[in-house]
Amino acid sequence: MILVLSAASQISCSLALLNSDEAALDGNCTVVISGAVSDLESNSPVTGIRITFAAYPENMLYPLPLITKTAYSDSNGLYSVEAFGFSDVITCKVTAESVDHKALPYEKSVNEILIQWSGEGFDEETMTFFVNNCNFQLKKTE
Repeated sequence: MILVLSAASQISCSLALLNSDEAALDGNCTVVISGAVSDLESNSPVTGIRITFAAYPENMLYPLPLITKTAYSDSNGLYSVEAFGFSDVITCKVTAESVDHKALPYEKSVNEILIQWSGEGFDEETMTFFVNNCNFQLKKTE
């Protein structure tokens, strides 16, 4: 009985995730998010901060992202993340965090962006939404 219930729950969860992913990622829209990471007090660029991009459906029924991408800030503190396959409105969470708190003692920071595939930043010819200046000024941990 336990095995039957376990198998049924796994199949239903897998189908729900698969259907949601297919519906959201069959599109022809791309999002490009770029920005800079700097120290809050000195305003100097911070190198090696992990930037995590996660896209969620507008009406989030489950807490899993449709897609996740990772980048790192370069020697000038700059980063860029690109993701494609969208057609519906999405909410993007862009997180900046240190992977080595001894070397880079900074607090985590999150920016949230609603992408509606229209308006300023949207290039209809290439079906690409550009978000420039998604910047992070990180506070050092104590």
